[in-house]
Amino acid sequence: MSHGYVGVEHLFLAIIRDRDAVRTQVLATMADLDAVESALLSLMNSDCYQIGTRNIVMPDDNG
Repeated sequence: MSHGYVGVEHLFLAIIRDRDAVRTQVLATMADLDAVESALLSLMNSDCYQIGTRNIVMPDDNG
């Protein structure tokens, strides 16, 4: 997604996309995974989400 970091939302997206995993099958009994994925992608592609990531300063290799 060209984000400069991996956040919880990225991990959750990966989990719900692995439809054969037991954890995902358990989640599917509680929520519509397609709707959850759509909502996550909508959030992660929103202007508000992108604005929050622009000012992150990554430390250089020298500490």
